[in-house]
Amino acid sequence: MSKVVLPIDYYSQYNSYITQNEDDLLDMMFENMVEYKQYRSLIKAELKSEIGKDFQTLSGNQQIIYSNILACAMQKMGYYDGIYSKWLDKR
Repeated sequence: MSKVVLPIDYYSQYNSYITQNEDDLLDMMFENMVEYKQYRSLIKAELKSEIGKDFQTLSGNQQIIYSNILACAMQKMGYYDGIYSKWLDKR
């Protein structure tokens, strides 16, 4: 199976939302990653340094953090609901 690589303009559309709502998104991420909550300030600093960079240039840890925050942003903005609705419509 080949790896899917999204173009930077796809995920960068969420960067302003992430920047404006980073605390809420971090809270949401830590609901599923409670054991990492103690590293919140470090993860927040990493997130700030990741915004605007090409995903492929990020380190492994940075990719994990950004991917999780991106998924939270998509969920908050209704992206997942839209895909789920389209899937239901096809059934």
